[in-house]
Amino acid sequence: MGRCVSTRYEGTGRRCSGIRPQKHFGARGVKVLFDVNVPRPLRRHLTEHQVTTSQERGWEELQNGDLIAAADEQFDVLLTADQNLKYQQNLAGRKIAIVVLPTNFMPAVLELAPKIRAALATIKPGDYLEIESD
Repeated sequence: MGRCVSTRYEGTGRRCSGIRPQKHFGARGVKVLFDVNVPRPLRRHLTEHQVTTSQERGWEELQNGDLIAAADEQFDVLLTADQNLKYQQNLAGRKIAIVVLPTNFMPAVLELAPKIRAALATIKPGDYLEIESD
């Protein structure tokens, strides 16, 4: 199993690997918002979760800070390929967890589907996780 880097709020880091069996958002699965840069076919690999795209919400024009603010009350997780997000936005005090992909190249993202599912199974409100490629 690959590792992910997690930074919770102000930058305390931890490394995690493996899958904890408990979902932290409940048995209903996780409400995931795909940022505009996430390949939509990934949705087919996350069927146990409620996936919505930014485009479906009409949020494709929202920039990072506005997108996070809009999604914070309605979604559990923002899935994005924007690797500069943590440098551009103050992520403290939010409820939404953020999972960052290492790329938005569709074949590579689809290969990472097991790691993404593992991250969604263990993520908690406010977490920040970067999925690492193999």
